[in-house]
Amino acid sequence: GSSHGLVGGPARALSSDRCLVFSAPRPPQAAIYYFYEGNDFDNNIQFVAGDLGLDPRRSADEIKQSALRYYNDDMSRYSFWTCLEAVEVTARSVLAFALGLVFPEDNQTPAARPNRLIVGGRTIEVPLRLQSPSLELDEHGLEVGAVILDASLQWFRSANPNLPTLLVYVPSVLTVYDLADASVSIQTFHRGEPVQPAARVTSRSDDICRTVAVLAAKHAMTFFDARTGMREAARSQAQPLHGPRDWSHPNRVGYTTLGTLVAGAMNGDAGHATCAKLSVDR
Repeated sequence: GSSHGLVGGPARALSSDRCLVFSAPRPPQAAIYYFYEGNDFDNNIQFVAGDLGLDPRRSADEIKQSALRYYNDDMSRYSFWTCLEAVEVTARSVLAFALGLVFPEDNQTPAARPNRLIVGGRTIEVPLRLQSPSLELDEHGLEVGAVILDASLQWFRSANPNLPTLLVYVPSVLTVYDLADASVSIQTFHRGEPVQPAARVTSRSDDICRTVAVLAAKHAMTFFDARTGMREAARSQAQPLHGPRDWSHPNRVGYTTLGTLVAGAMNGDAGHATCAKLSVDR
């Protein structure tokens, strides 16, 4: 769901015949896009500052138009990399992992104790700095993240006007679980506050989900909210859906759960075609 994931990745290769080395790939029959609320908006903010060279505090309309120009110009050039998108994605992932080991984040403030989650009726301790639904972003930051997603979906739909597309809304790590404490330690991307009220997790998740659902409808994509299914699995499973080594991505149980949910949506299950309401009114 981030700019690079939607436009700079496989979609760019599948949406054109720009590859100068190999013949054009077989046209896809359908597409599935995953919007991950744990960092996609944050990555979009970084895209604005890095690739577009703009201050993310600029107006959302100006940022969107700049993104569209970037997609139509810079990302539409003939390139050897358009033939090897999988290699490029792998190389960037390995580089990001290596940089994380060499230059670990130093902007995190230790919390009083580890995060505590309720899994299968048990309270367990898990690492600090878990991914959240962009809790460090203010309202303008959320708007900028959304307009980049909007521009990305617009570019993809213009390149694939009739391709059936499912947009899956994937919850952040903290959204998946019932939280045992009043505050949580989150991973930050913009040197924001790393300790946040736990009550903000579900309310912010609801807000972002509604925004993404509107954009999916705007660009004629089927929407699927995977949050309820993932949360139900976390409540019923004996083990968490993330970890124990990597808490930024689902483990086998987590991916199996998500895959089963997505398969149901592809087979016509419309039970989560709109956003569930996770937050509790107080």
